[in-house]
Amino acid sequence: VWAVVLANGELSLTSFRNYALGSVILASVLNLIATGAITFGVFSQLRGDRASMGRCMAVGLSRLFPILGVGLLAGLCVLFGALLLIVPGLIVLCMLWVAVPVAVVERPGVVAALKRSSELTKGRRWTVFGIIVILSIIGYVANLAVKKTIMGDEPSLDDVKIFLIASALVSGLIGALGAVANAVGYHDLRVSREGVDVEWLSRVFE
Repeated sequence: VWAVVLANGELSLTSFRNYALGSVILASVLNLIATGAITFGVFSQLRGDRASMGRCMAVGLSRLFPILGVGLLAGLCVLFGALLLIVPGLIVLCMLWVAVPVAVVERPGVVAALKRSSELTKGRRWTVFGIIVILSIIGYVANLAVKKTIMGDEPSLDDVKIFLIASALVSGLIGALGAVANAVGYHDLRVSREGVDVEWLSRVFE
């Protein structure tokens, strides 16, 4: 919506700067809420049910504050690791990959969710890293394809406006794919490590 508003307004360096900063903040918050909602939707699908969008959003919003707390703390941990060296940041990212699904399903508390994610991903972090890399490549290629298709060699102002909207839509789709992978990954880690089935996991939403 913000991309549409920006595209229909007067484009300037200030508006682009505000959009870029605001998009990072909004995307971070909305992606966390979407992960909570999609986690419920994925679990419902895995057990043969079809959850409505309203029900998924209700679950995501009901876990809003724990999800935001986990997302903020996990982000700070990854940032701190990245500031030391890139590799520690990637290790922390893989360790905390399922922290948000843990917060949604198990509700152990913010710090405990991070510890729990580290336990679940132990011994599986190369696999997690591979998933993160694949998702990053898909996102990069999708955005590059949109840019090449719309912008061309000498883009007009209208081309830039269309690209802003298209890029926001692509980012949303890639974010949804990442959230699905996150939820399925959490489910598979629980099943492989603890033998818990999806019926048992889904009871927390009832």
